[in-house]
Amino acid sequence: MSEKGGVAPAAFLDFINGTVLASTFIENKGNAIRSRDYEPTFTSRSLRKDFDLGLAAARALEVPLPLAAATHHLIQTAIGYGYGEDDYVTLYELAARAAGIDREEQGA
Repeated sequence: MSEKGGVAPAAFLDFINGTVLASTFIENKGNAIRSRDYEPTFTSRSLRKDFDLGLAAARALEVPLPLAAATHHLIQTAIGYGYGEDDYVTLYELAARAAGIDREEQGA
């Protein structure tokens, strides 16, 4: 949303890193977004596997997890776009596409 509103990803990530949300994890994933370096530390396929396991356990216990189910669909969509073996942070690329942002055109 911030990028669609004209805020550069780097500026937004700098902002987040200056708040109580700042962490080494957020900084590392933010750096991957900045550089578009999606060398996997945890692939989208691995994330889907974990969601598959969690959703199966929830189903067995008759526990609804609508947000997890929606996230599972987003992960599957990222895999469908060819990001299966890339780091799951490529979900950012998927969100940009959904917002109509052409990051290739921007050279971002």
